[in-house]
Amino acid sequence: MRMRIVLVCLAIVAFADAASAQDLRTEIDAALAVPPGDARLERYPTDEHLVGGAAADDCCPDVKDYCAPEDPCKPWNVELILGFSLAQGNSDLLNFTFDGRADYEKGPWAIGNLVQFVYGENAGVRSAENWRTKHRVDRKFSDTSKTYAFGQLLFNRDELSGLEYRFTPTVGIGRTLMQGNRGFLKGEIGGGAVHEKRLGMGATTAPSAYLGLDMERNWRDGKKIVVDYDFVANLDDVGLSFWTLDTKFFVPVCAWMDLTVGVRLDYVFEPPGGAESLDVLTVVGLNVRLSDI
Repeated sequence: MRMRIVLVCLAIVAFADAASAQDLRTEIDAALAVPPGDARLERYPTDEHLVGGAAADDCCPDVKDYCAPEDPCKPWNVELILGFSLAQGNSDLLNFTFDGRADYEKGPWAIGNLVQFVYGENAGVRSAENWRTKHRVDRKFSDTSKTYAFGQLLFNRDELSGLEYRFTPTVGIGRTLMQGNRGFLKGEIGGGAVHEKRLGMGATTAPSAYLGLDMERNWRDGKKIVVDYDFVANLDDVGLSFWTLDTKFFVPVCAWMDLTVGVRLDYVFEPPGGAESLDVLTVVGLNVRLSDI
């Protein structure tokens, strides 16, 4: 008889504990839905909801999918691409390419710098020497906005095509058209000016209109493709309008280095002096991510 009474008491206690736990969970859920006063309660995800089972504070390159794109784990991204080829004997060729970039992104601000240089010789005669740089500053309208204002300066130099120098300052508006953990697509419009000088001719300055597209696509195995398109319309002389399409494909070699294959197309509608409209510049080399070393 005493044993039955003890078992009944234990059952009552267990039921009461379960009911109390259920009531406590209900109260927590209600508090999360409507926090009291100025208090802020957050429910943190369990390990299985994080990439690789990492903790919420372990924001590192191995769990990039967990880091929000607008607040990256590393605000600086520095990369150098070097390509070199040499042939002697029946052919005498020398080609060298350099592509360096340094980008910074934190909150609503982003700063980008790009420098590209291509040099080539054929039988000891210079066959290519091309400079291109891009410097820009972006500012989102808010931390979460997909729309942003930007200012940038493009510089080009290619004496073999008759271009001594070209400066293109531009301001405008851009918007992120698509955004995800695996890439993005951005579109931009703006206006500014084109100041250029060609060999044997005087310098000219003209108003300009600008259209830009930027795309990046990443794969889970680390491969990546990046596309950068810039179109500048010379509003005084349409023949001097130009566009640049720069495409690069990256295949990881190790944690901080990629094999890179790229092609850049530079096109001027009607270049003076009998120069060719289209220049095709290719690169096969190694991309070193200094920020990951």
